[in-house]
Amino acid sequence: MKVLFIGKYYFFENIPIMFLSGYLKKHGHECYYLDIKLQRNIIQKVKKINPSVIGYNMITGFGKSLIEVNSKLKKNHTFFSVFGGAHCTLFPELIYNNDVDAVCRGEGEIAFLELINALEKKSDIRFIKNFWIKSDGKVYQNEIRDCHKNIDEITFPDRSIFDRYNQYYKLGRRNVITTRGCPFNCTFCYSNALKNIMGIHNSSVRQRSVENVIHELSEIKKKYKPQRIKFVDDTLIYNKKWALQFLGTYEKEIKIPFIACVRIDLLDEELIISMKNAGCMVAEFGIECGDEGLRYNLLKRKISNEQIIQTSHLLRKYKIKSMALNMVGLPKETIEQCIATIKLNIDSKVTYPHTVMYTPYPQTELGDYAIREGLFDGDYNKISFQFMYAKCLLKTKEAKKIKRLQYLFSFFTAFPVLLPMLKFLIKLPFTKFYQFIFFIHRVINHLFISRQHLISDLLILPKIREKNNQ
Repeated sequence: MKVLFIGKYYFFENIPIMFLSGYLKKHGHECYYLDIKLQRNIIQKVKKINPSVIGYNMITGFGKSLIEVNSKLKKNHTFFSVFGGAHCTLFPELIYNNDVDAVCRGEGEIAFLELINALEKKSDIRFIKNFWIKSDGKVYQNEIRDCHKNIDEITFPDRSIFDRYNQYYKLGRRNVITTRGCPFNCTFCYSNALKNIMGIHNSSVRQRSVENVIHELSEIKKKYKPQRIKFVDDTLIYNKKWALQFLGTYEKEIKIPFIACVRIDLLDEELIISMKNAGCMVAEFGIECGDEGLRYNLLKRKISNEQIIQTSHLLRKYKIKSMALNMVGLPKETIEQCIATIKLNIDSKVTYPHTVMYTPYPQTELGDYAIREGLFDGDYNKISFQFMYAKCLLKTKEAKKIKRLQYLFSFFTAFPVLLPMLKFLIKLPFTKFYQFIFFIHRVINHLFISRQHLISDLLILPKIREKNNQ
C-alpha cells in the first residue's frame, strides 16, 4: 500500500516519520514524503503519488498548517488521513475534525502497520489499539498498547524518505536517538503526561544496544558524510556504564564530532573525558532557572547552583563547549529571579545560553498550575512552535519586560560588565531592536563559537531543489 507522509521543514529531520517509514517499508509498503514548506504544487504531487493513506506528525504549536493542508487535499483526493505524535497522544479529540480519519496515541510503529494492513485487506479497523478512529460515522476510542520493550527490534529510521529535498539531503547535522522514555519528572515537560497516558514508569528508559546505534551511525556516515551528529535523547549519559562503552566505540569507529544533551547531576569527570575523546564538540544541559528555590520546588529539578557551576567549569577545562538551556517568564517569576538566571550563566562560564520564554504546555504539571492560578487561560492554540520568538502567554504586568530580557539574555551573559544597565533597558519600548540583537548574537555564537549549525540553518531557507517539482 502507498503511504504518504506530509510535514514541514524546520532545519532537521523528523525522527518519528523516519521510524514509521522504515518500519512500514520493512513490511512491504511504499512510503513517500512531501514537505509543505519546500514543495510547490502539493495537490498535483499528491495526485501523482496517489497514496491510499496520508500521515501527519503533530507537534504542539506546529499543527494548524497540517490540518489545513489535509482539509484542502481531502477536497481533491480520496485517502485515509492519520494524525500522530505527542500532541495527538495528549489531545486525541482531534479525531472530531471532519477531515481526520484516525488519531494515533503512543508509539506508532506496530499500531500504524496494523492499520495499514487492515486497510489493504479491507478488514475491520475499528478496534486497533492506540487509535481513536472513525468508521461508518462513529468514533471508536481504543486503549493504548504496551510500548516496545526491546527497541533494537525497531527498524532504523528511514532517512532516504527525505532525500528528494536538498535541504534534508545536504544537512550538515544528522539527529540520532538512542533511547525512548525519560526518568525525570520536570514539571514543565510533557514527558510526565505521556508516561501517565502510556503507562510508562519512571525507571523504564528503553535504551538501544551500543552495537545497534553504532550500526546506524556507520550507515549514516557512509551515505551522508555528515559534519556532525546530534544525539537528541533527553540525556545521552543516563546509564553511565552504557555511555562509557558507547563513547569508547564511537571514538574508534565513527569519529564524527557530535553534540549531546546531558544532565549536570549525572555528569562527572570520567564521562567528560570520554566525551571529549570521542569527539564531543558541544554539551547541552538545562539550567532552566537561576533561583534554586524555583528550580527545586516549581520545576522539580534537584540540581544545585554549585553543581551547575562546577560541572560547567569542568566541561570548559576539557574544552567542550557548553550550551545552557534557560527559561524566563515562569509562573510568578520576578525580574530579579530572571536576572539571577543570567548571573548563574555568567558564573558558569557557559559558551552560549540558549534562552526561551516559558510555554505552558498541555497537561504538564506546571501548565496546569498556571491555569489554576489564573495565569494562563488554557488556550493551547496560542502556543507557537517559533518558541524563541514566542510571546509570554502568562498574565503578568512584567510580560513585555521579560520578553525584552529574553532577547538581551545572551548578550548580557557575554558582556556581564553591562549587567547594571539591564533593568533600565528592558523598560524601553525597543523590543524589535532587542530581537535583532538577539538574532545577530545567536548567529555569531552558533557560527563561530558553538558551531552547532550551518549558516543555512540559521539565516535563510535555501532555494528549493529543482528536482522537487519535476
